[in-house]
Amino acid sequence: MVEGDDPDILRIYIATDTHLGFCERDPLRGDDSFAAFEEVLNLAKKSSADLLLHGGDLYDEAKPSPHTVNRTMDMLSRYCLGDDPVAFEVISDAQHNFRNPSQMPNWMHPHLNVGMPVLMIHGNHDCPTKSGEFEPLSALDQLATANLINYFGVSDRVDSVDISPVLIRKGNTKVAIYGLGWQRDDRLNRMWTKKQVRFLRPTEEDGQSAFFNIFVVHQNREVRSARAGRSVVYDSMIPNWMDVVVWGHEHECRVQSDQPEQSAAGSFRVMQLGSSVATALVPGEAKRKHVALLEVRQDQWRMQPHALQQVRPFAHRELSLRNIPELDKNDPKVEDEIVAVLESQVEEMIQEALEQDAGYEQEDGIDVQERRGGYTYKIKERHRPLLRLRVEHAGFPAIRVSQFASRFMDRIANPGDMLMLHKKKSVAPPVKDEDGAAGASRPNVYRSMLLDDDDNLDDGAGVENISKMVALRLAEDKQLDMKLLVTPELTGALEEFVERNASHAIEDMVEKTLIKTQRKLFGNRGVSNDNLDASVDVVRGEATQKAERIALRKRMQALPEEGAGEHKAGARGRDRGGEAEVDSDEEVMNVLRERKQKNNRQRMGDAAGEGGAFDVEKRTMQLEKQYKAPELKKLAADLGLKKTGNKTDVAARIAKYEATQQPSSSKGNAGDDDDADDGYSRRAPPSRAKPKPVSRAAKKKSREWIEEDDEEEDDDIVDDDDVVEVKASSRPRAKSQRSSPRGRKRARVNYAEAQSADDDDDDVIALDDDDDD
Repeated sequence: MVEGDDPDILRIYIATDTHLGFCERDPLRGDDSFAAFEEVLNLAKKSSADLLLHGGDLYDEAKPSPHTVNRTMDMLSRYCLGDDPVAFEVISDAQHNFRNPSQMPNWMHPHLNVGMPVLMIHGNHDCPTKSGEFEPLSALDQLATANLINYFGVSDRVDSVDISPVLIRKGNTKVAIYGLGWQRDDRLNRMWTKKQVRFLRPTEEDGQSAFFNIFVVHQNREVRSARAGRSVVYDSMIPNWMDVVVWGHEHECRVQSDQPEQSAAGSFRVMQLGSSVATALVPGEAKRKHVALLEVRQDQWRMQPHALQQVRPFAHRELSLRNIPELDKNDPKVEDEIVAVLESQVEEMIQEALEQDAGYEQEDGIDVQERRGGYTYKIKERHRPLLRLRVEHAGFPAIRVSQFASRFMDRIANPGDMLMLHKKKSVAPPVKDEDGAAGASRPNVYRSMLLDDDDNLDDGAGVENISKMVALRLAEDKQLDMKLLVTPELTGALEEFVERNASHAIEDMVEKTLIKTQRKLFGNRGVSNDNLDASVDVVRGEATQKAERIALRKRMQALPEEGAGEHKAGARGRDRGGEAEVDSDEEVMNVLRERKQKNNRQRMGDAAGEGGAFDVEKRTMQLEKQYKAPELKKLAADLGLKKTGNKTDVAARIAKYEATQQPSSSKGNAGDDDDADDGYSRRAPPSRAKPKPVSRAAKKKSREWIEEDDEEEDDDIVDDDDVVEVKASSRPRAKSQRSSPRGRKRARVNYAEAQSADDDDDDVIALDDDDDD
């Protein structure tokens, strides 16, 4: 073991999970995280530490507020910059080790005086995130750019990881510090299982065996997470030649003596210091907070844990109302009795927390007031502790938590979430099969991802699997099919919220989906509260059809040009040159026509009554409700009908025209009105002859124009019809008819078609008039 003071001793002060900015908007608890971190820096300075090693989660959010960043930079500059000499040197490639833009450690910068260097990896709360087209950056990059920290342990690859050590030498002592910032557990576990995680060791020529090896990691640990059946980092994955592992991410402090715990597999020791501020109201956070000083001299080392004083007292207790004999659930005044019992429990917890805090002061044997007096950030109203009382109340009525908490508003720091009522989980009821028969209970795969107890919702043990649980739940239970949100987008937002603490990810996703849906709904003036659900279904259906239309368009664009040679002619599977181009093109066009005819038949079939009779009046009301006036007039023009008059007149003409297109079996009951003179002038119905193929050059030119318009009309609303039939003309339409973007597009298409089409005015060319949006 290390004894006495020696120039070969390298002193490393270690802390993890400081979560700066936690509850910063709370008027009482807003300074708690800063007070603890300032004490860490002060203890490191007083211990004459050569460097401060941080195990991740410096910040509580991936995008900390300017207020938090300003306070952090203030503390780092006050405690880490100075004229004290740095007594060690880096003998590895600093450009390869650190992420600092200056490509050198900050203490080697020619324009800075650094007295205590800080080496830091990122955690899941402050990991690099991508913003737009820029490269992923972490909030730690700002501190590294300001030369306040030395950011290392970053891996940009997702298929393999090479962990390169920071090699430090002080006198005859050599230390290799390996760092690995947080990565997704399933990805890292998969890479480790496939042996794609490599530790790059010094060569024998560099004295490999002379280095003391430290590994800093920020991941879920096997000790706590194995019960949840999740992908974690197991002790057996870490090489046996490692000496000490500094484990971040786990908030429970497991360092209570000068001997770190032995690893489950291997010969190394594990230093799990936990967080410096309680971010969850669970038993693990109630243990006393520590940091540690690690002293290394050649192959000898020792650890000195230091208890933190700048921590708010915290007491946790669990209670089951069934175990209290004086409570009778059949008593009409049982609620008052429950309140009395809980009040006495809270009083005991307050006293317990304050006495425990006073006992810590006597145990340390230091002048606590002197230590706390010189800090800029302090615990406000320390006599108001944190409490969490978990009450299992199965069989008893639930009391009003907010009303109960108001009794202790001025005595505790968290009255809003002090009391937690819960019930024991019951066995899931039998689930009926698809044929309606009752089957056995479905195995609850979602609950197996979390802990057996409700504590998982507080301590974060199952947090990383919430997104996976939701995805499986939505995929397996058809009754939970969402009407508005899309499952992949929701899952992605959950991953951002849970794993990267992006607090606005879900809100942004919902807002984006609402805007897109509202844009569609507001375009239809017939939407009301009575048919809102049906209208939303229509919007989702249109989105699906739009995706199919885009796929068909891409297929048309992928058709070869004339003279491209032999190729397989679509579904026919025949190898022919030249003719295959026309066949493949006609095949796609036929698909579009069939889809339009199918939609027309379905639209007209909705207006048919029992026995297949077509109801013109009912169909007229449907058209008025489904379309706006301009859309009805456009549809009438496409059908060759007169489009003058009000909305009802135009809808009646279209409905009567659809009735004439019904088969004889369904048209017989439509009445003689179809053939009678209704007072409306008509155009001749469009020809039903098979369209003639358009030349490839004309189609290519029309596609180029359509693509240009698509780029200019990103926000254009897609028409309902899959195919728009336009009559070929020998010249473009008048300027007044081309005033709208859609009119300009159609004029270009007509002009391109007219260059290759015959002079016969009855020819009809079918083109896809939709856009990619």
